[in-house]
Amino acid sequence: MSSCPFLDIPLVGPAQPDPRQAGTWRSPKPRTGSNALGLFVTHPCASRSQETHRLATYVSIAPVVRCPSNWGSPWDGWYEYFPLPGLREGEDFVAKLGEVCPVPSAALEGRRIACLSLGGLEALFHRLAMNALRFPETPVHYKTEAARLTNETNLWERWAERTPTRSPPNSPAPSPPNSRSSTSSPPPNSAPHALDRSCRITPPA
Repeated sequence: MSSCPFLDIPLVGPAQPDPRQAGTWRSPKPRTGSNALGLFVTHPCASRSQETHRLATYVSIAPVVRCPSNWGSPWDGWYEYFPLPGLREGEDFVAKLGEVCPVPSAALEGRRIACLSLGGLEALFHRLAMNALRFPETPVHYKTEAARLTNETNLWERWAERTPTRSPPNSPAPSPPNSRSSTSSPPPNSAPHALDRSCRITPPA
């Protein structure tokens, strides 16, 4: 679930002035459909309950839109955007990190269209730091954390495949796998899809 693009999910944009009443604001209706794309940017440790291990009711999603026509590789500047080249039908898209919004986790089911690789996660960490702090360095722990999350994501995928999708009301989910103690390699075709440091992405088959 970590750092994956999703399609046709409810996205709410920033509040807008109410044209009917001066000095007041209104929230726009959620955007859905084929143009409602978003990138999951919540860290796994913050996206699940520590008691039940289930996804939180809401998670943070960055809206994904078409890439500005005057921006491209090597993706310098515009730190509020995380590039996703070739995301759909070979067309470049970007995640708008400055417009992250809460989305019901239930709305993500069956909507994932791709997943960042280890290099893609490292690139996302760097872009998030540049957008929030203008911190230009790439600390070694970015790569370490990306590797840990990639392994954890593979384990969660295995666990989800072997765990019933429905449980009795108010029952806790089965305990998740222990990513820290596992050294096994992921099964064939289960690895996150490619997004390297130059931000090239390949949708899942």
